[in-house]
Amino acid sequence: MTKESTPDVTTETKPLGAKLRGKPKSGKSWKEPKKRFSSLVATPRIRDSWEAKQRKKQQHVAVKKLENEIKEKKQAAIEEQKRRAEQRKKQKEANELKSTQFQVIKKTEKLKKWSKKARKQLMKMPNSMIPSM
Repeated sequence: MTKESTPDVTTETKPLGAKLRGKPKSGKSWKEPKKRFSSLVATPRIRDSWEAKQRKKQQHVAVKKLENEIKEKKQAAIEEQKRRAEQRKKQKEANELKSTQFQVIKKTEKLKKWSKKARKQLMKMPNSMIPSM
């Protein structure tokens, strides 16, 4: 056998300016070498017309306005709920005071002998409030 009888061997010719690239150190031969940022081709930026910009701006303003309205409604509902809860709490306390049984303690010297828990339950109020209950 001679060299001429070898099967199809194709030889690619590369341009003269191209550098020969050997096998990468990592062994990953499919990876392309990185290109420099300056070598990237700059694409022309597509600019919107003035009318299109104004339309977008108006839409943005309208969306923001709607968003603020929704937020205000939500905030108003929360405030109303807090106000109602506060009213209920006040009414409950008033009703509790009305329904309590009480007795007037004339000898206050005995209070010092009471337990701490009993003294905490003691409610002091002026004489003017007692008959109204």
